[in-house]
Amino acid sequence: MALRLLEDSNHYVAPQDVYNLLLLGHHVRRTHWAKHTNGELVCFGANCSGQCDVPPDLGPVVAVAAGNRHTCAVKTNGELVCFGANCSGQCDVPPDLGPVVAVAAGNRHTCAVKTNGELVCFGSNGLRVSASELLWSCDVPPDLGPVVAVAAGLKHTCAVKTSGELVFFGDNTFRQCDVPPDLGPVVAVSAGVIHTCAVKPSGELVCINHERNVPAGFKVLLQPDTHSQSSTGGAAACESQ
Repeated sequence: MALRLLEDSNHYVAPQDVYNLLLLGHHVRRTHWAKHTNGELVCFGANCSGQCDVPPDLGPVVAVAAGNRHTCAVKTNGELVCFGANCSGQCDVPPDLGPVVAVAAGNRHTCAVKTNGELVCFGSNGLRVSASELLWSCDVPPDLGPVVAVAAGLKHTCAVKTSGELVFFGDNTFRQCDVPPDLGPVVAVSAGVIHTCAVKPSGELVCINHERNVPAGFKVLLQPDTHSQSSTGGAAACESQ
């Protein structure tokens, strides 16, 4: 499946590409980025922790994710590079990680999908909710299996399995990890500070937190993946019907 850009009916983007753009939504007021057609990464905005200091030898990239004060990019060879704040190890890419196909950046943690679908997370992990209870935003469930997409919120992580099943782990204070029992498979996911949104194969947008408010008739346009794919353009394939 692919999503059609509303501003240009001749261009489509795959759900994985769109999710990489959507997950930046709650960060754009702090740090902005752009990727030229030649793959050059450009960052601008708040730079208090060096999150806009693109390494001069980075080279072309194919994906990017912006956390609270750190930035991660996937090079054309699949290498993951992170820069900016590293107070919790969110920029300490594991030396044995290998090439990745997707990346998500949360507040102080980072998650990446390896070429075999394995999800790896690193950085800040424990969130103490009581004297005896901890929630873990980096503890990937051992039975998760391969995933095709990942999104990192403030202190929670979401992953889409190859079956389309949506799985969460981490902070659930605002019920942002409560998957509706009738949700079914999804094709894309995006995580905010205290909420999560997912797109069903029908194009229906479902948002998850204690309110779950989505405008009536709001849909994401899904089209057969028969056109050339592009990540250029502005709006990300949503419309109200």
